[in-house]
Amino acid sequence: MSILVSGGAGFIGAALANAYSADGADVHVLVRPGSSAMRIDAGGGITRHDVDVADLDDLAPVIERIDPTVVINCAASGYEAAQTSSHLQIWRDTVFTTVSLLEALRRRPPRRLVHVCSALVYAPSHDPHREDESIGPTTQRGTLKAAAWLEVQQWQRRTGATVTTVRPSSVYGPGEAPARVIPTLLGAMRGGTTFRTRSATSARDFVHVDDVIAGIRLAAQLPAAANRTFNLGTGIATSVSDLIATAERIAGRPLTIDSEALPPRDTDGICVVADTTRAQAVLGWTARIDLEAGLRRLWAST
Repeated sequence: MSILVSGGAGFIGAALANAYSADGADVHVLVRPGSSAMRIDAGGGITRHDVDVADLDDLAPVIERIDPTVVINCAASGYEAAQTSSHLQIWRDTVFTTVSLLEALRRRPPRRLVHVCSALVYAPSHDPHREDESIGPTTQRGTLKAAAWLEVQQWQRRTGATVTTVRPSSVYGPGEAPARVIPTLLGAMRGGTTFRTRSATSARDFVHVDDVIAGIRLAAQLPAAANRTFNLGTGIATSVSDLIATAERIAGRPLTIDSEALPPRDTDGICVVADTTRAQAVLGWTARIDLEAGLRRLWAST
């Protein structure tokens, strides 16, 4: 069985490829030419294919050669790129890549396509989100993820292929982009510098990347997961102030904080918490690494 990961150099994609490779699977990753592969385990026997996924003429022959059994689509604009690239470029990286991948798979659909979406497709709410709710993204990233997911749904209806969608909450862990909140917080704690934040009251459902990878792999293999959508989160909203308190407890010292020092973003004040009832019932999945344990791992490893 061959596993193909689109967006294989990214945070989630590389972690997924590494996990499959560690189990001896035949793993292939699609990586944009010129992209860093620092997250990919160089000794893991992963086959890297440098290809612009948004360019169908380049992509189609690669897909034909691999003839993958399972395809996991993690391709999306990275965190740093989303902050600096043009609006058209981030649409290309997230939506056009998905459209091109689907077209390349149209003639020979894999046994299963797993599409990695995002909890940001949901409308903001104080209640945990269920998978059968209507989507209502209010952020740029949520809109991009929603557009890609809608195209996946159309492709599934046209081809009759088997598709499973996962919607991770706020994923953190080794390999996360350094500018995101948890790496920035731990870096400030370690260096004794000021932690600058937009709002200490902003909250997220933080879920460890290892838990997300476990959920994706179950979604890729279990027959009961076919043509269904699953939230992957903890169901717990953690505010930035609680995150800071946990980091201080782990480090054993206080952190200097400059709250509301940064300009506001479209994600501020939005808290999307996952209802994982379906993932527990169908996949047998639940997040096993609580936030403090996950932060302790990161603190000890760097």
